Amino acid sequence: MEHEALEHRIDELLAEKLEGTDVFPVEVKVLPGARIEVYLDSDSGLTIKRCAEVSRFLEFHLETEKLVSDSYKLEVSSPGVGQPLKLHRQYLKNVGRTVEVIQADGSIRTAKLEAATENDITLAWEEKDKETKKKVVRNLTIPTADIKQTKVIATF
Repeated sequence: MEHEALEHRIDELLAEKLEGTDVFPVEVKVLPGARIEVYLDSDSGLTIKRCAEVSRFLEFHLETEKLVSDSYKLEVSSPGVGQPLKLHRQYLKNVGRTVEVIQADGSIRTAKLEAATENDITLAWEEKDKETKKKVVRNLTIPTADIKQTKVIATF
């Protein structure tokens, strides 16, 4: 089965398996060497147990429907810290966290993600006012069309 068709079938299987849950697919990659990577996320936190359940479900269908050769490698996981956000739902999940946004013009802003809509995101950060020397909160709204990449920054 060609890569595009296999990705499409895996997307269909994920929709079936994840229906009614807060888990959602972020990306499916079919790579050379019979390697399949499935990235999931969840509004309430993704567990290893949930990834294993999805992996077993996909393995069953991949094998019974003969969608892959006998030797393939399937990885089901979350995208991981430092991976770019790909879906609007991921932005919503990460409101309140610090993000690094690279805009289409190359400018980079690291700030707190205050809000996210389908059309834009709003960032907030504190800085000292040059005249009053007091801390002030600045906001910036960036249209999603102007965003090249957004990553969550892990803070400890």
